[in-house]
Order: sequence, then structure tokens, then C-alpha cells
Amino acid sequence: MPGELHFRLLGSLDELRRESVAWDDLWRRTQSAMPTAQAELIAQWVEHFAPQQRFAAAVVEDEQGRMAAALPLIGVTVGRVLEVGQLPSNCWSPGGDLLVDSRADADAALEVLAAGLPQLPWPLLWLDEVEWNGPLWYAFRQAAWHADRDYSTHHQFDVGVIDIDHDWPAYEARWSGNHRRSVRVGLRRLEEEGDVQFEAVHYPRREDLESLLREGFEVEDRSWKGAEGSSVLKSPGMFEFFLRQAQSLAERGQLELYLLRLDGRPIAFEYCYVAGGVCYSHKLGYDQQYARCAPGLVLRKMQLEQLFADDDRGTFNTLGILCETKAKWSTRAYSVGRLVVSTGHELSPLLMHAYRGWRYLSPRLGRHKDYERPKLGAAPSPEKASPPAEPAADHAFQTA
Repeated sequence: MPGELHFRLLGSLDELRRESVAWDDLWRRTQSAMPTAQAELIAQWVEHFAPQQRFAAAVVEDEQGRMAAALPLIGVTVGRVLEVGQLPSNCWSPGGDLLVDSRADADAALEVLAAGLPQLPWPLLWLDEVEWNGPLWYAFRQAAWHADRDYSTHHQFDVGVIDIDHDWPAYEARWSGNHRRSVRVGLRRLEEEGDVQFEAVHYPRREDLESLLREGFEVEDRSWKGAEGSSVLKSPGMFEFFLRQAQSLAERGQLELYLLRLDGRPIAFEYCYVAGGVCYSHKLGYDQQYARCAPGLVLRKMQLEQLFADDDRGTFNTLGILCETKAKWSTRAYSVGRLVVSTGHELSPLLMHAYRGWRYLSPRLGRHKDYERPKLGAAPSPEKASPPAEPAADHAFQTA
């Protein structure tokens, strides 16, 4: 039986890497944890995006050193003066996340984690794009409440999910007539242009990875992102980051690349990672020259048809904001938002009060605008923390 749980801090990436075996063992015991929450992937993210920022990981472990919970954080300045603890994650790539052993007493581990928050070097945790009303973060909020840690939440956006029930005809029949027509017309137009080939690379060899990635990101560069200068290849250092990340994922059997080719030339590309039966859509791009043929839709249709035929797959997560295009494929959605938590420092109560005032005033002053949650009503108001309600189930999404 595991011994008594205790809290400790990992104060550097070197410490994180030394504890990588225990960390990744916890990652495997955490339900629905993304591959980017593994120790080496977190370290790579921090080294690329936040090399000068303070790193600390809150860890709960038993007397044998077996981890029961972990929360990796970096110091980030908000409002030009206040340093807060944030998850190592951004718009380029997700990184660390809350890890909790789903096979043990998760509530006990989170109680110890919440009680240890004053040992962190920041007065507030400022956690963006977390599934704050999902079971894991709900349990964390409940533990924070029991430890008298104030918190505030607000909705940011929804994320679309496709449940892979392995009944492709039934799933396809749920699409709207317009969506089916768009996919069918796009494929027909591509076939009129030349030979269409779909390529799924599930286990890329290390020696092939760089050329495959470059091919793929060249496709993204020929999309609107290239024209705007926001593609991977037009952003200094980003190709090197993704190559390093892809190598780590490929070594773990957690990387998948999808290409749609026309007469051998790639015209659509998707970069995905996989774990626990879930395929995460990280980056998707297509050649703008073939926009009338909807190559992105054709690639997605062929990709999903293959995943529906794979008994080991259960979910396709579209990641990012649920836009109209993603909604057409999604069977349900879940909400993500900001969770600001007092760590119990002397200034924490005052800062929480100031944050609530800013949240109240900023939309009215035009400095902040929440993502508008379609058909779900207004976002929760940032009121003082109260005992968490039961976590909300993912809402069903009628494909359109």
C-alpha cells in the first residue's frame, strides 16, 4: 500500500528530467493526458518558448517516491508588473497539464497539492484554456475550496470532439446535406485535376521525419498563414521546435502525419499526436491554389474513415477554438476557460479582488471580449469562489 502523501517542488528542468521516469509513469496513469504533458516534451517547450522564465513543478508523491499528482508551471508577467504561475502552453503547442493518478485516491492527492500551493513562488496561478468544468479540474477546484484557496473562472471557448464509434456509415449520415456535398464536390474536382493519393504515416522513421515535416509545413506555408507570415516556416525557430517535438513523439509511437497528394505533390497536411486511443489534431494546412477543391475537407474525410476502421481509436480531438468548419465534423464539444487560483501568499487576497474588478470592468471598457459561446448562453460571471457544482458533461453537438 502507498504511504502517506507529501508535497514537494521541482525547481528546474534538470530536476524534471531527473524525475522523468516517475513523471511519465504518472502521465500514463492520468486519464486522457495529452502526449505533450510528458516530462521531456514539457522541457522542450520551456527551453524553446520560455528559457528565461522561472520553472517550478508542484508534485505530490508517496513515501516510496511514486507520484500521485503534478502541476508544471512557468512564471509569466501579466499587467507588466505581476508575475503569476502559468501552464507551459501557448498557441503554437500545448505543453504541461495537471496530472493526477486516476487509479488511486485522486481527491487525497489533490488535497495535498492544494495545501502545498503557498510553497510556489507566485501569489496567483493564471491557468488559461483548461477544461475547468471537466472531472479533473473540477476535483482540483474542489480541493482548492477545501484548502481555503480562492479562485475565479470564466469560459473562453469550446473544443470540438468526434466520437469514433466505428460505424462510419452512421457517422457520415449525420452530416448535413451541404457538408456531404462539399466533400463530394471537392474530391471530384481533385480527381479531375489528377491522381489523388492519401498518405497516413503512423510510425515515421527518424531518418524520414525531417523531409516529411518540411513537405508538410511547405503546404501550410502555401496557405493563408504563409501570406500573413504566421506559418511555421515563416516563424523563426518554429520548424526546429516542431522537428524536435516530432522526434520525441515518434520515438514514443505517438506521432501521426497525414498528407493528401495530387500527382505526387502534397496539397494538404496534418500533424497529429496520439495516446490512449485519442488522436489530437495539432496543425492542419492546405495549398491555397486548390481551395476550390476543398483539400482540407477531403483529407479530413479520408483520415476519419481510416480512424473509424481502427478498433484501437476512440476519439478525435480537434483542439483549438470550435469554428464553423470544425463544428461540421464534431459530434460533441467541451468547454475550456481561465482558472485563476490564489496560492495563499500574503498578497493573494488583494490580487484576487483586483482581478475580479478587472474582469468586471474590462468588457465594458472594450479592453477584453470573451469568445462567444454559440447556443450555450453567456459565459459564467467571475464571481467569488463557491463550492464547485457537479462537473458538466460534454454537450452534444449536432453536426451541421
